[in-house]
Amino acid sequence: MNWVKVFREYNLKQLKSSLLLHICVVISVLLAVATAISIPRVTNSIESSYQKKAVKINGADVTIQTSGENFKLCEYLNSKGKGIKSYTVGKAQNGSIKRSQKGSKAFYTDVISVADSRTNTGEGADERVNESTDEKKNIVTVSGFDNLKENEIIISSYLAEKLNLSKNDTIKLLDKKKKIVDIEDLPYGASSQGKQLGYVKANIELTNPYAYIYYINLDNPDKADKFLSKLKSELKNDMSQDTTYSTAKSVVKENNKKQENSLVIVSLANTTCFIFTLFTTLSCGYMLLSKRKKDHAIMQLNGIRKKIIRNALFFELLFPILIGCVLGGIFSTTLEKLLLAINGLGSIKSQSIFSPLTFMGVVFFFAVYVVYVRILTLSIIKSNPYYVIKEIPEQRTIPLVRYVVFTLITFFVYAIYVGTDSVFVSSIILIFVLLVCLLVCFALVKLICAFKNISKTTLYVFKKLSKRAVAYALVMLAFVFMNVFMMLGYNLPKELSNSYNSQLKKDLPFNYIAMVKMSDKDDQTSLEEQIEHFSKIRIRNGIMCKFEKNKLKTDVTVGAVKNADYYYKYSLKKGQQIDKLKKNEIVISDVFAEKNKLKLNDTLDLTLSLGENVQGNGSKNRQAIIKVKVAGIYVCQNINPNLILCNEKNTNLNVENQIIAASDYYQYLLKRKSVSSIKNVENTLFIGVNNIVDAMLGLLDGYVNMLKILGLICIFVALIFSINVFMIFTKNDEKEQIIVRAIGMKKKFLQQACILETIVYVVITFLLSFGLYTSIEGLLSVALFKQAGKVSIVNALIILCSTLCITFSTFAIKMRFINRHSNDFMRLKEDA
Repeated sequence: MNWVKVFREYNLKQLKSSLLLHICVVISVLLAVATAISIPRVTNSIESSYQKKAVKINGADVTIQTSGENFKLCEYLNSKGKGIKSYTVGKAQNGSIKRSQKGSKAFYTDVISVADSRTNTGEGADERVNESTDEKKNIVTVSGFDNLKENEIIISSYLAEKLNLSKNDTIKLLDKKKKIVDIEDLPYGASSQGKQLGYVKANIELTNPYAYIYYINLDNPDKADKFLSKLKSELKNDMSQDTTYSTAKSVVKENNKKQENSLVIVSLANTTCFIFTLFTTLSCGYMLLSKRKKDHAIMQLNGIRKKIIRNALFFELLFPILIGCVLGGIFSTTLEKLLLAINGLGSIKSQSIFSPLTFMGVVFFFAVYVVYVRILTLSIIKSNPYYVIKEIPEQRTIPLVRYVVFTLITFFVYAIYVGTDSVFVSSIILIFVLLVCLLVCFALVKLICAFKNISKTTLYVFKKLSKRAVAYALVMLAFVFMNVFMMLGYNLPKELSNSYNSQLKKDLPFNYIAMVKMSDKDDQTSLEEQIEHFSKIRIRNGIMCKFEKNKLKTDVTVGAVKNADYYYKYSLKKGQQIDKLKKNEIVISDVFAEKNKLKLNDTLDLTLSLGENVQGNGSKNRQAIIKVKVAGIYVCQNINPNLILCNEKNTNLNVENQIIAASDYYQYLLKRKSVSSIKNVENTLFIGVNNIVDAMLGLLDGYVNMLKILGLICIFVALIFSINVFMIFTKNDEKEQIIVRAIGMKKKFLQQACILETIVYVVITFLLSFGLYTSIEGLLSVALFKQAGKVSIVNALIILCSTLCITFSTFAIKMRFINRHSNDFMRLKEDA
């Protein structure tokens, strides 16, 4: 008899009774293959889009972003007629956007506007662009600003996704109604912060910019790198360290690096998904073997060779695997679109289902699962039919070494398929973490089982647990990662936000910042009349700060305060408070001090560009250099870390030349529940501190949403895997439990044993889940906000409830068998 006949006469007839297991195999393979194939598809789609639109994304051939308007840079661009076609100056300002409906929550974002367009007029030229028709054409060098009306805006796809906005929607930008006319799929000409937090492009005047963006078009774009190198060399003494430079080539390179970093995180999630879906697939296979082991033994005793039985089962399992791989390839397109959408890139064109990348992925993973199934069916070769019929326990071992070695080979080949070695490295790291967690689970099971001097029930349970410690540890591991992914996906952002906001309340004396242009006396008066307490700070941007000792050269913002207007005071880490400062003493933020290695009594040089309005002489190059001493360090919690504070009464920063620059404004620090009740301040910008926190957490959105998907996958995996394992154990324990009843033990003994086994399982799973999640949350809190994470009782209760809900299903199956079959004493007579 050959395997084809065995397959036709036995395996096909068994399909109906095993249909549920085959469906579980199909779903497991589908999830693993779809996730694995979608990752390189997403990467390729993004890379392809960036390469095609590199210049558009950069905004021009060369883009330079500075903290303040750099007159030296403007002079350089105007004087170098050769090579520069035109340049446009844009501004970026912090702002807020919200839906026009009443009660909508504001979202912190970047507002970008083009200030003007300037064209070279030859050597030494210093005029602003005239109003000729030809020169107006230069305004369109930055994507999106062509024919943009005052009441119209363009938003990034990330912002549209975050606020659920679409084209033609009406929103409020800086508390003024605007209409969305376009949504950009990629960050065209965006500021560095806007690329991360989202942005709005508007044709409006920005009075409080934090950055100036110079979009430079060249006669020969291929010489962009050479031009930039020469510019840096000639202006090395006039450009701050935090100035950023980019070309079309560097944009592509930066994106590739970003994709590489993102790929590490995504591949960790993918590896987890693959390993746990593999658990489900293999457990379904072993469940089939367990259900049919007596049939296989009878076949062997009737002369059918083990190899034939093995090949028939192997061919049966190939069908659900093939179906799963094909469906995985098809659904990888849907998953690719979903992953692009949750990362704010939903409008990027995805690859075809019939692309070579998809086809290769399906073939690769089908071959991988074929090998896994081949290893699985080895247990038929090693089984003894006589032992199986008589239900004599065999010393059988799962070929773990083969599985582990082949899994490592799989990840190595997959890294070649994706095209980066970081995937393999991250997969190895995750496997190491999984092995460590598995060993911890195993050690905890063994440790609990070491207690000897206890009741009969516990001795019975602990002996069984010790015997199956590895299998139990694997089930616990699946549940641990299920809990962790669910908590990271659904609870982490809220936890981080609450933790950081509570810390902000302790460290910052305010929760809103209001910005009013210095020339707008009406808004200032109206605001001050409606607010009882506030701190009023005069802000000046674009000041160069130098410190010779560590070669510091960076743009800062200087805030001058009057003693009478300083109600809400920053918390001091060390040194003097502002109202006690002597002449030309300043207070800097803790973040600025740490970043630039500054300490008390250090002397800094602050260089002020005096601009056009100094005593009416029109000079654009006059500068004032003022030496100041660090007298204090305040806590800023990463809110405006480059803000240097001084006492207006005892400093030359504002008094010496009586400068009133166009970009000067007043910053009001407020502590209120809401600012919606403040009226008649149309030109005032309000920013809530909590909005900044939400925007920073928005950087995690893509990863959080992926973790949500993984959490759902892990629920399926943990449930099916645990049910399969416990069903196999229950069938193996069937005869043992009947014997326990036959020797006089009551059903209550087995029920108590089942409950105790479940309690041990829940306790270990809970402790590991809570410990791992708390550790990850703490690390992320430190990385994002420099704050230690907090241990939460609520988190503990959520994890405990989640564990109890899932374990109830396996507990119910075991309890059902005890109640219905444990007194079936006829089984003993049949076996005798």
